[in-house]
Amino acid sequence: MDDGPRSLLTRRTLFGLGLAGAGAALLPACSAGGSGADRQGKLDVAFWGTQDQIAATLSAFKIFQRDHPEIAVNSQYGAYEGYFDKLATRVAGGNPPDIFQIDLPFLGDYTSRKAVRPLDEHAARLGLDKLPSSMKGLAEFGGHSYFTLVGGITQPGMAYNADLLGELGLTAQESDWTFEDFEKVATAVATASKGKVWGTNDFGAAVVAVESYMNGRGKALYAQNGGLGFDETDLREWLGLWDRLRKSNVAPPMDYTAAQAGFQDYPIVKGKSAFSQIPTARGAAALQALTKAKITLTTFPSVSKGGVLGTTVVPVAIWAVSSRSQSVAAAVELLSFLAGSDQSAAALGIQGGVPLDEAGRKALYPKLKAGDQAIVDVFDEVSRGDLAPVQVQPSGAAQVLSAANSAIVKANQSVGFGQATIDQAVAEFFTQAERILSN
Repeated sequence: MDDGPRSLLTRRTLFGLGLAGAGAALLPACSAGGSGADRQGKLDVAFWGTQDQIAATLSAFKIFQRDHPEIAVNSQYGAYEGYFDKLATRVAGGNPPDIFQIDLPFLGDYTSRKAVRPLDEHAARLGLDKLPSSMKGLAEFGGHSYFTLVGGITQPGMAYNADLLGELGLTAQESDWTFEDFEKVATAVATASKGKVWGTNDFGAAVVAVESYMNGRGKALYAQNGGLGFDETDLREWLGLWDRLRKSNVAPPMDYTAAQAGFQDYPIVKGKSAFSQIPTARGAAALQALTKAKITLTTFPSVSKGGVLGTTVVPVAIWAVSSRSQSVAAAVELLSFLAGSDQSAAALGIQGGVPLDEAGRKALYPKLKAGDQAIVDVFDEVSRGDLAPVQVQPSGAAQVLSAANSAIVKANQSVGFGQATIDQAVAEFFTQAERILSN
C-alpha cells in the first residue's frame, strides 16, 4: 500500500524483536481481546498505509461489517515505518493479529517460521486460482497457498516534472525507452539547466529498480536455491551507471541521497531534478501532492530497445492469516470480500491498486482523475508484454536488498562516498549476500 515498502525495513523486523515502542504505532480503531477460542466473530486486523490508503481500507471494512454484523473488525494501523517491528513483537509474544498485511521481503521469513496459516482449502474463494501467471508463485510457499492478494501495482515506474522539461525545451520518451535513452535525457537536463537541476534522483539502491533492471537482463533477484539470481557483471553495470551519473552531476551527490527519508525529500518535488523512480500505483499521486509542478508518469526504462520490460506487477496489499487465529472462518470471509468484491474495489479505488482483471479496470477508469488514469495506462502498457514472475523472497532477503542498511544500500553508498571502487563494492556485496542468505 504505502510506497515506503522494500526500502525502509529495519533489522529488528526479521524477528529480531527490538523495543515495542519503536516507529509508528498500530493504532486501534476499537477495542477487542486477543485471539482466543471465544473470538469466532471477532477479528484483529493490522495493516499499514498512507492516510488516504488507511481511509479507503477502513471504508471497505465498514461496508463488510454492514453486510456481516456478526463479525467485529478491530482495525489496527499506522505508517509503514515501525509496522514490522511491532508485528514481529506481537507474533513472537503469541498475540498476533488474526489478519495482517505483509510485504514481499518477509513472506519467506513468516512462512518458514510457521507464523501464517495455509489457505489451500480456501484458494478458489480467495481468487488464488485466477491470478495472473506472473503472480501465481507469490501466493504460494513450499507447495501451499498462504497469502491473499488485493489490487495490482506496476513496480517501478518513472515520474518526471513535465513543467521543468518544458522550460528546458526537452521531452520525455513515453514508452519503449532504454536506460541509454534515460541517461541521455537526464544528462540533457543537467546540461540545459547549466548544472542548476539534476537529471534524476539516485535510485541505485532501490530494490524495485534493481529488480526491474535484472529482469530486463534475463535475470532475477534470487535463484530457486535461495541464492542470488544475478552475477557480479550485472551488478557492476548497474552500480557503474549511477557512478557515472553522480560524477557528471546528473544525479545528486551521495550525501544528499543518503539523507532522504521519504517522498518529501525527493529532489523532484523540490524542483531540483526532472526524473524520479517510483512505485507507480501510489508514488505519482504522493509526489504530485508535494509540488505544484505537473508530475507525469511513464514506464520504467528497459535494458535494450524492444527488449523485455523488467517491470513486475505486484499486489498493492498482501494479506495473511495468523497460524494462531481462532477466527479463521471470519478471516476468510473478510479476505474474500477484499479480494473479490465489487463493493470493496469501489471503496478502495485506486488506493487499493489497479484491478487485476480487465473488466474491473474498465469499470474503474472513468471514475478516476487524470493522474490516476495514468497509473492504469502504465499498468496496461507493461501488462501487454510477458511479465517477469514475482518471487517469494528467501529468508534474509530484506537485509540483502530491501532494508535501510541492506547490502545494496551499502554498496551504492560506498561507491558514492568514494570509500570503495565499483569492483570492491561488488565483491563486498556478494560476500555479505552469501553470508546472509546461507544463514
